Amino acid sequence: MPRKTDSSKQQQPSPKGNEKQFKCPRCDKLFSSDVNLKRHLPLHDQTREHKCSLCDYSAVTKDILLRHSVKHSNERLFKCEFCPRAFKTQSNLTQHVRVHNKGSFKCRVCPQVVTNARDLKTHMKIHTIGLLHKCETCTRDFKSSADLSRHKKTHTDEKRFQCTQCSKFSSTPYAHKRHLKTHK
Repeated sequence: MPRKTDSSKQQQPSPKGNEKQFKCPRCDKLFSSDVNLKRHLPLHDQTREHKCSLCDYSAVTKDILLRHSVKHSNERLFKCEFCPRAFKTQSNLTQHVRVHNKGSFKCRVCPQVVTNARDLKTHMKIHTIGLLHKCETCTRDFKSSADLSRHKKTHTDEKRFQCTQCSKFSSTPYAHKRHLKTHK
């Protein structure tokens, strides 16, 4: 029989004060509504029969296990229609596509447009502090940790992207796309 939970515990606002105010009393996960929390609670009482073959994770349903399994794969099936990027999950792609939509936060210093205030604040640092992220291998400077991370791949021997026309390998999707233009 499922354990009954104290409803006063279910509706305690989270200390973060964001829109997810309903906290699960059994795992501290936060939910945006009481309805979502009530839908979640039975998961604690179900047996997790679906085991991941690659780690200790287990799930209540096969669908949940399938969603988990993408973490173990390097396959990126969800391709952006606006740029060469690809993602492991639909939700990550959806979040990325917002970058291509007209953002409402425009930099006052340069033409950069971003989709939210947090990204604008991060972007503004390059104008006040300068290039913040330095490569330790070649000392090049980058605006963001993501740019630096992408650049660091050029220093490794791992070259995953192969040209179908001349068999050249590239270490990043961007370098691969740039190389493909040499064949046009």
